[in-house]
Amino acid sequence: MRAKILIRQTWLWVLIFWGSLSVVQAQEGKEGNIEARRAFERQMLVDPATGKIPENIRRKELNFIYADPSLRKKRSNQRVRNWTAEGPSNIGGRTRALAIDRANPNVLLAGGATGGMWRSSDDGQTWIKTTGVNESQSVTAIAQDPRPGRENIWYYSTGEYRTSASAIQGGNVYWGKGVYRSTDGGRTWVFLNNTNSFDTFNFSVVHKVMVDARGNVFAATFNGVYRSTDEGNTWKRVLGGGLGIFDFTNIQATTDGVLYASLSSWNSNRNSNPFQGDSTNFNANGGLFRSTNQGNSWTRLQLPERYDTLAKRRTSIAIDPSNENRVYLLFNYYYTGGDFNYIGDSEGEAFHLLRYTRNDTLHGGSDTLQIEVQDFTNNLPEFGRGIAERFMNSQGAYNQLLKVHPTQGDVLFVGELNLTRVNLITGITQRIGGYNLSLRNGLLFRYPHHHPDNHALVFYPNNPNRMLSGHDGGISRTENNLTNLPSNPDEPVTWVELNNGYTTTQAYSVAIDRFTSGDRRMLAGFQDRGKWYTDEINSGNPWQEEAWGADGAFTAIVSGEDTRYVGTQNGRVGRVEGAPGGIQGPINFVHPKGPGVGTWFVHPFILNKNDERMMFYSKRQYMLRNARVDTIHNRNNNGTNVGWDTLATHTGDQAITAFDISKNNDANVLYYGTANGRVYRINNAHSDNYEVINVWSDKNLPDARISSIAVDPENSDNVMITYSNYNINSIFYTNDGGETWDHVGGNLDDDPTSNSSDRRGPSVRWAEIHRPTNGGVIYLVGTSVGLYSTEQLQGNNTVWTQEGDQNIGNVVVSMVEARSSDNLVAVATHGNGLYSMNLTSTLSQAGCAEVTDISANYVGWTVASFDWTTNNPISTDYTVRYRVKGTAQWTYMNTGFWGLVLTGLAQNTTYELQIKTNCNSDQPYASSIEFTTGGLENAREKSKSMITQVKLGEIDHKTPFYAEEYNDFTNIVTDLDIGTTLPLTIAHQSFNQSAYVKVWIDFNQNGGFGDKGEEVIHRVIPATTTSFMLGKIKVPEGTKPGKTRMRIAIMPQDFPPAKGAYGEVEDYTINMTNKIVGQLNVDTYQAKLFPNPVVQGRGISAQINLLDGDSATFTIFDLQGRKIAEQRKAFTGEKTTTASFGTQGLARGTYIMQVVINSQIRKSLKFEVK
Repeated sequence: MRAKILIRQTWLWVLIFWGSLSVVQAQEGKEGNIEARRAFERQMLVDPATGKIPENIRRKELNFIYADPSLRKKRSNQRVRNWTAEGPSNIGGRTRALAIDRANPNVLLAGGATGGMWRSSDDGQTWIKTTGVNESQSVTAIAQDPRPGRENIWYYSTGEYRTSASAIQGGNVYWGKGVYRSTDGGRTWVFLNNTNSFDTFNFSVVHKVMVDARGNVFAATFNGVYRSTDEGNTWKRVLGGGLGIFDFTNIQATTDGVLYASLSSWNSNRNSNPFQGDSTNFNANGGLFRSTNQGNSWTRLQLPERYDTLAKRRTSIAIDPSNENRVYLLFNYYYTGGDFNYIGDSEGEAFHLLRYTRNDTLHGGSDTLQIEVQDFTNNLPEFGRGIAERFMNSQGAYNQLLKVHPTQGDVLFVGELNLTRVNLITGITQRIGGYNLSLRNGLLFRYPHHHPDNHALVFYPNNPNRMLSGHDGGISRTENNLTNLPSNPDEPVTWVELNNGYTTTQAYSVAIDRFTSGDRRMLAGFQDRGKWYTDEINSGNPWQEEAWGADGAFTAIVSGEDTRYVGTQNGRVGRVEGAPGGIQGPINFVHPKGPGVGTWFVHPFILNKNDERMMFYSKRQYMLRNARVDTIHNRNNNGTNVGWDTLATHTGDQAITAFDISKNNDANVLYYGTANGRVYRINNAHSDNYEVINVWSDKNLPDARISSIAVDPENSDNVMITYSNYNINSIFYTNDGGETWDHVGGNLDDDPTSNSSDRRGPSVRWAEIHRPTNGGVIYLVGTSVGLYSTEQLQGNNTVWTQEGDQNIGNVVVSMVEARSSDNLVAVATHGNGLYSMNLTSTLSQAGCAEVTDISANYVGWTVASFDWTTNNPISTDYTVRYRVKGTAQWTYMNTGFWGLVLTGLAQNTTYELQIKTNCNSDQPYASSIEFTTGGLENAREKSKSMITQVKLGEIDHKTPFYAEEYNDFTNIVTDLDIGTTLPLTIAHQSFNQSAYVKVWIDFNQNGGFGDKGEEVIHRVIPATTTSFMLGKIKVPEGTKPGKTRMRIAIMPQDFPPAKGAYGEVEDYTINMTNKIVGQLNVDTYQAKLFPNPVVQGRGISAQINLLDGDSATFTIFDLQGRKIAEQRKAFTGEKTTTASFGTQGLARGTYIMQVVINSQIRKSLKFEVK
């Protein structure tokens, strides 16, 4: 067929410009400039040594916390802490993934950009989160398998490129994990291991996931387009291979399988500022492509040269459902001037809207392919002066979408900052979402029940006029996307919000009444979502919006008064009183004049805890104080100079980033920190007779950004500071007013000099010192991987453990506030809203015990081991300190066990050691012992390499302190089922040199370990390591059942499986069983389903052979994944176990019987009802 290109210039084309605002010029009441926000977040996270966010840091910090069980497992004497989700339940956050079940329009699926995947079965009236708390929360796209009978299969992708505090743009990104799949209609999800971005870069950012009519799954990634032909089990790159990195990719398919894809040809990853580029940013391999053979080969779309050569960033592709030969293209590109007309400056963001039509009958010639390219750019939104947000604004492709009405192919929906309806027939362009067209009192306000920054749009399959919209405010729905309301031309389409428990908000702050016991108020600031307030936490009631909208920042509630302070981006702070008045409610702006000058995007302020009429506020390197902010009456959002005094700070040119003030034991001591890690103290900060003291010089504090300062509410000398940058020590503490600082990061900080390539400690955002009413102290820190606490600070040996592991999970925690009077603690997360609980100490005085006896089990040249007893066996948390006798310096250790090993001791030296139970901070050291090193060193000690604990199945064995180089523990046994995999954990120590850890299993039971496949683990661990090694053990299919040996060894050099001269060898017994195999087989379970097919109204039975101790669950599902019936059966001693079901209520069709044995899915059997 000959190809003929017909170019029709339907409209004059126009460039729509968007110039990036500086940090200081964010518009009133409007969400902030995304580039200003990103610059703030980047400065908060970069490695100070390189000026960059470490590559793959999200993978590394998750690996870090998962590799250390002490971070995630509570000590045995700690009660389970149940955190309450506070919502807000009536507002949502940024939503990129949105879908309607084509088989059941009442089922909606939505994904928050940092809030995980959610499902509604009642058309958005309620929502259930379906992503696990420790899975990737960065959801970017979702797709349903369109094949009849396969609609129960869904996929969602992770990894967002143009993002927020949970993911940073450019080459240094918090990557996603890959792609997930559901086979039960989106109720549960399984990660597709072959997309694991922790192992490969290819799926780190996935812009789009799509399923074509044949069931092929496509993923448009940072690295090209990938295809799976086996429902996501394996993947192959089909477009973009070897062509470089692409900022944005996209793919769409017609119903008969024709594919259209785009690869960006302008890539900002070569330049830190995506709005400033040069010729090197152009990638000639980018462009628009078409495939007619499922992606096996591609051809470039034939566009006129002037469009083809533009440096396109993001291309939105929309296929006309009513005529799939027509494809609309909205591309965003970097414009540097030229021969064309444009609006705005000579450089900026520009757009084109084209319609690409392929039709071999355009001119009646069946042998000639007609290609028509029409330019409809002039129909894109461009409104007259005086109109709010009059030009298109995708914020550098952060928010951009294009959709075609399903039945009216000339009606388009264009999403960017706003949502616009474009009618190509009438030429009418109308704003239908985002910001309202009109200004009120010269100010912006949002389109009712909609929100700016549009990312997703979907139509109901049973009513194309009914539509869902996903944006930075969550989800909205319209019943008629074509309406024109003559009574209100500025709001032609009406919306309702569906954020009914869809808790995906991204909080920057949270505030409570800091002193009034029982006060139930809470206030928070949210990214892109303003400030919201409730006077009744734990109630589930809707929250109310505070005045001024925009990006919510720091907030405060005045104790015992109906007065609140609300901050927005770039440092604006207003006072509101009484009931919230909504976004247009009354507000008095109290911040110093000139917001945005010398302020951060999320800017701090505090009220004086001793007199809440006084506010402290920083600008650049200056600390400002206002003694009576409660009396300021000012409606000018530019602020005021009334009452503001500037305090001397001595920080040089370094901007202040965090501060806090003391309440008791010397009140009004203000501590503040800077962007380069300097810390100062101001005594008498409330008066003119103040004193500034440098408390950072020569204290070995990092040269990095201080993210928070927490002063002990009972003692002004006790202060904790945190640093948010990566690859540094993050948490420090002083108990002497800053004279000395101890690093207390413990197991939350890794060694900044470590050469580990796959693990790094998290970014620490916030610290809080909580004094509960039952005594003791609880230290809390919010991090990029969740909330952590400790009740004992032990320097480098401090043990932090995770809070809220079942609901807060590994989401970013941005702020923590606590109230001692009734133990209330409030937590702000960046993705899952707010949490609270009444938190008390687990180390209270009432349960204290005494260590009654210390025994030295072994004392060698440089190693000594001890155990002890107490008068209360429940006590399992101890602090140990030791020192050379006659010296002053103690070394501290914390342990949750009844013994410990000391290493690295000096030879022929006398030490004293003391132990106490950790009941509260005032508990004395009750017992002590002296010991002298020396004696004969065994091989285990000589090598400084030893095993301390082994866990596999039923084996959970701590190696005794007196163990030798070979240890026969074959009396310790675990079953290992043939064909299955179990995790193996080996706790080990290696000092002074690297060591090898190996594991063998004598699978053929011949008494040796030298046969092929019997070495199952071979690892090298670095020197000076006390850690856990995680591995997997699998007995191969076909292995003979029976008992055999497993050998675990650690040596300072590579070695055969024989007993070594140095190091340690341990033998255990494995009982290889054929009880459960990887797939249900006839020899073991003999699963039967009969009769099949079954006549409607008759019974159907599933029969299976269970073994002693087995239990089984039989469940019938329809093809939409709905559960129809279920029965549970246990082994009764009979040869067969039968579950029988009636079919009277089943419609004719195909069903699935799922058999679960011992909590594992073992078989899915299809049957027909006739």
